[in-house]
Amino acid sequence: MITIKRILFPTDFSKCANQALCHATHLAQTFGSELIMLHTIVIYEDDPHNPDHRFPDMVECYESMEAIAYTRMDGCLDEETSDKVKMTKVNVRGISPAREIIEYARKNDVDLITMGTHGKTAVRHFLLGSVAEKVVRSAPCPVLTVGPEHGAETRSMVYKRILVPIDFSEPCKNALRYGISLSRLYGAHLDLLHVVEGWIHPAFYTTWDKSILDFMPDIKTRATEAMDELVKEFDVDGLSIEMHVAEGKPHAHIVNFAEEKEIDLTVISTHGLGAIDHLLLGSTADKVVRKAPCPVLTVKHPEHEFVTD
Repeated sequence: MITIKRILFPTDFSKCANQALCHATHLAQTFGSELIMLHTIVIYEDDPHNPDHRFPDMVECYESMEAIAYTRMDGCLDEETSDKVKMTKVNVRGISPAREIIEYARKNDVDLITMGTHGKTAVRHFLLGSVAEKVVRSAPCPVLTVGPEHGAETRSMVYKRILVPIDFSEPCKNALRYGISLSRLYGAHLDLLHVVEGWIHPAFYTTWDKSILDFMPDIKTRATEAMDELVKEFDVDGLSIEMHVAEGKPHAHIVNFAEEKEIDLTVISTHGLGAIDHLLLGSTADKVVRKAPCPVLTVKHPEHEFVTD
């Protein structure tokens, strides 16, 4: 059963945020949810080494920016949509947008965060990071990320085809539960994809390139059988489900599969790596969020969940 009482929509009034708003309002109307529009006001002080800061009065500056933000919030929804959605508008002050979004969600029992992501390139991402990815890693609830090209005009708000990447971990089972529930709600086709990281490393173990399929030629059959057993743990009567096995880099295959099959929504688990682990190892979920051609719902377990058995 899906129960979404509160949807948090963080906005910086960018094109990415506006695209995410299409999905947030659709979900709010579908589930009768309260939609909370949140804008974080971040003011960085002038040069701290200058004893004569000459910085404007902080209270006056905050109040002025809040007034502007509320005005812009009023213009985000057209009159027809505003009448159909219960909307709450909130401005918060802080030094980190991601931290304020996460704390607000935690303190206010939010069921789902829906937000835009700018899809930074590898270099910009390494230098600047991403508010969306920080929220995905630490949010106390599922997060739906929407890229700049994922608005209503490029993808139907009714999800017709849903992808769930499978790695057989416990968090992955939770993502599958979400995928099944959403597929049932929308009457969507459900694709399950397991990606085998196919090359043997390090290279000095062999004198030529070796694929794991050379050593385990039946691995695709075994992976498909394992997915079939996993699906049997859930009620899938009446659902259209297809299982796929690929070889290579997981995030690349997930993104390519979503593009080729015109996936409307990817549901993926995230293991919630800490800052150091993430810096060293990265995250498949992070890369999918950044590059996917469709909205991505990230879930981890345990967390505040909106899908219950």
